[in-house]
Amino acid sequence: MPQRVHNLVEAMRRLARRGAVASLQRTVMKSRPEDIAEAIGHLAPHEQKLVFAQVTEDETAADVLVQLDDQDFKLLAADISFERLIALLNLMEVDDEADIIQLLPDDIRDRVLKAIQQTDKEHVEELLAYPEDSAGGIMQPLVFVTREDTTCRDAINQLHETAADLEMIFYLYIENDGGQLVGVTSLRALLTHPPSTPLVDFMITEVITVAPETDQEEVARIVSRYDMLAVPVVDEGRRLLGIVTIDVHGIAWMNRSARRMFAGDLADFVGQPLSTVATPDLDHPFRLTDYLDELQDGQSHTFECQVMG
Repeated sequence: MPQRVHNLVEAMRRLARRGAVASLQRTVMKSRPEDIAEAIGHLAPHEQKLVFAQVTEDETAADVLVQLDDQDFKLLAADISFERLIALLNLMEVDDEADIIQLLPDDIRDRVLKAIQQTDKEHVEELLAYPEDSAGGIMQPLVFVTREDTTCRDAINQLHETAADLEMIFYLYIENDGGQLVGVTSLRALLTHPPSTPLVDFMITEVITVAPETDQEEVARIVSRYDMLAVPVVDEGRRLLGIVTIDVHGIAWMNRSARRMFAGDLADFVGQPLSTVATPDLDHPFRLTDYLDELQDGQSHTFECQVMG
């Protein structure tokens, strides 16, 4: 684990042992949500509960919950009031919200689906309809989409209007009048063309896509092979359903189920061979070495999904 997280774990243990709740709360409030979540994973159950109880800010608590391992989440969720659980869910991105709801007991899940915001409910139910480890189950359904006759100027204005509702924007996805995905372009291409240029004039029309039923490990292979930051998910009629993204931290699917691709935390493997990172599964993306046959002496292969510290 990173040294900062190791230090945080030791501080949490020491303060919990002493019963120094006020000091523990100050320590937690100064820490980043991802560090709190990782540190919780190294604590005993009674320490986990005490630490999470000190996360009083709802936005921070929501960020911590979505980054916990499944068992840690279930332990802590049992002590969260229904009212606060709904408040935290309403602060999450829809895909993270769906992951959390999937982990709840059936009776609580049904109550939650009735209580969350209506727009979120529709998206969450859509995600829950797909297998958890499929592209449909891990996709982000809120995507920036525009029409092919849109100009660069208009597209930029639309981005300004909708950016607050979108988690990440790597590409602009372009539909025809029938609502079918017909093109994609990058933000860089958008900004480097004259404002009056229609997107259809420079968009890429051979769009690499996956079906919602595609297994997440196959999605990983596609993303790595084509050096993509996000891959669109489309139905049989090429209607855009959502995207699966890769963020700046390396492999970062839009829910926590991707952690099952690893035999531990990412930080545990920094500087280690990829074979160390991979699980024993022979079909694990990091155990596939076909690319080696294509390399010449002295050449190397770059994985888009790198393990980063």
